Amino acid sequence: MTTSPDQLEARYDRRYCRLCYNLNGWTKPSGTAEETATYFAQNGFGHEEWLFRYEWCLNGQKYGFLQPFTRHLAKYQGSTFSLKLTTTYRGHTFFVGTISKVYVPQDDELAEAFQQFEANRWLDQMKEEVAAVDGRVAALGGNAPNLILNVRFDPADVVFHKDMPVFPEGSKPTLAPYYNLYEDDDAPLPTIAESLTPKKREELQFLRAAQQGTVVNPVHARLQNRLYDWLCQIHGADAVGFEVDFVDLRVTLPGQITFYEIKTDSSAKRCIRNALGQLFEYSIYPSATKADEWIVVGDPVATADDVAYVAYLRSQFGLPIYYARFDWPSGSLGEPV
Repeated sequence: MTTSPDQLEARYDRRYCRLCYNLNGWTKPSGTAEETATYFAQNGFGHEEWLFRYEWCLNGQKYGFLQPFTRHLAKYQGSTFSLKLTTTYRGHTFFVGTISKVYVPQDDELAEAFQQFEANRWLDQMKEEVAAVDGRVAALGGNAPNLILNVRFDPADVVFHKDMPVFPEGSKPTLAPYYNLYEDDDAPLPTIAESLTPKKREELQFLRAAQQGTVVNPVHARLQNRLYDWLCQIHGADAVGFEVDFVDLRVTLPGQITFYEIKTDSSAKRCIRNALGQLFEYSIYPSATKADEWIVVGDPVATADDVAYVAYLRSQFGLPIYYARFDWPSGSLGEPV
């Protein structure tokens, strides 16, 4: 009898997993330490701060680090987990999202991935980025792969919560000390409409805005360059414009002009949100249509809700907007949706 994907996923070890707080969508350190005596506070960064740096994929898989797996790594190796991600800051515990399938590789696979990180100079970039936030570079370790990498996953299995809601006081994630794996208790996940005092709500909205509004410029530049090269291969260099009238990239073909707006946010929804205003301005300001198609480009996978959203924008408002995911390993753009 064939096992369905749902049945298979049900056998995964389901846990809560805490991340250090980060203002860059966990693509590089932000220098925002928790206000407690944690490893982060002592060293100025956490090793998981590159967890969603999707340009650093190997064979389509993202290798990264999760602190809760370090204490008993050998016990976890060879196992697959389904994780609910949390983060804590200023006394509040936020629900970040989920990774439905996280595999803990054996030592030989981690060593091989570590060697590729070294060869690609990604470790050098990590050290530079730790230094940029005044972190302790020596804490990255020497040649120990499991201080840099201890898990791998497919970016398609990552879903960020759109609002980063806060867990209510007394719930399991708020009571769990330090960075350990805690069994998923199947409690209802928090919603953005939880009861909060006006003062707390204002603070949480500020924290969410900071988390959701940061753009990682170096990643933007690299994605823009890679997409430019790919578009030139497809359409020819004469058809591709780079930063013409502030548009990230444009393709001009007979009877068709397409604008590509690149965003480095941690979800497709946020990419679309942050691109819309610019696309309106670039495409129709002050009063004439300048593009036949608008494509928002990011590296997160679009959810079913994201696809429905852009389809609604097209059908109800006549906006020629699409979202397309850039695939770092192949250097190509996926089919717009």
